[in-house]
Amino acid sequence: RLRRNLQRIARGRAVPDLEAERIPKHGSRVRVSISLSPIRDASGRVVAVSSIARDITERLELDEQLRESERRFRELLENVELIAVSLDAVGRVTFCNDHLLQIAGYRREEVLGTDWFATFVPGDRADVLEAFRRGIEEGALPTRSESPIRTKDGELRLVSWTNEILRDARGNTVGTTSLGEDVTDRREAEEALRRSEERLRLMATNATDAVFAYDMDRRLVFANPAVERLYG
Repeated sequence: RLRRNLQRIARGRAVPDLEAERIPKHGSRVRVSISLSPIRDASGRVVAVSSIARDITERLELDEQLRESERRFRELLENVELIAVSLDAVGRVTFCNDHLLQIAGYRREEVLGTDWFATFVPGDRADVLEAFRRGIEEGALPTRSESPIRTKDGELRLVSWTNEILRDARGNTVGTTSLGEDVTDRREAEEALRRSEERLRLMATNATDAVFAYDMDRRLVFANPAVERLYG
């Protein structure tokens, strides 16, 4: 490798960002990034090499801590009964847990690396894509949202999301992570209950008999028109 780099320098080409370890006098191991550049004489011939070394020990340690933190975080996400998905800065899936795969009917290899929006977002995706790109640019997303996903067989499942921006060790936005709860059945049950209550209210309103309704504190919450006719 050293010979290759010297040959490159001899041809007049720079060698950027070589990583190496050094042990200075104090004895602690230091990681450095070395950039080599050719020095030419008046005729343009390479006669020497300039070297710039930067201590990158702290940066690499931060990167390693971040990777370890991400590993533990992903292990946690695999064990929750929630949808978990991470996207990179252009919307490709970089992580998904088993719960998403079970709900959506995909295998992991069918999802990782794919465009989340093309695969899972139904209908016109323009507004959703624009909101995602703006969030990446500004480094902020709505903490909570609710939107459907499309499963492999075309079924729509309504998901309540909690969203977070992902950043690297230097604070740059690199993507997003979201946790989602499938609330499809709950919303359908709520809607069915609402329709049932509306039908009962309509029937009670048109009934010729007096119909009362009280809450648990014995407060009158409903009385149909027949009450007024019978009781004044």
